[in-house]
Amino acid sequence: MDNACGGYPNHEVHADRLGAAAALGQACAMEVNDARARLIRLQAERFGALEFGVASPSPYMDRLQAAIADARHDYVTAAVLEIAVLRGALAGAMRG
Repeated sequence: MDNACGGYPNHEVHADRLGAAAALGQACAMEVNDARARLIRLQAERFGALEFGVASPSPYMDRLQAAIADARHDYVTAAVLEIAVLRGALAGAMRG
């Protein structure tokens, strides 16, 4: 998954960098929201297909299940990256 959330410098944030950190945090939040929306859409599609009577062991449902798994992975990855970027912006590098 290619995104703008990675690569934040590993040192303390100075006052002049807080604006950049906030902008980066907003970019990550937008990406998390997009990934979450995609996951919800796919889950709704699966629910609709089941309600319509599409058989669960079918090529369509198998592809849909795979797409849901991929969307869930993307959502979790984006959320973890957002947390890491914001932690890095607030606390600086972890040393130890």
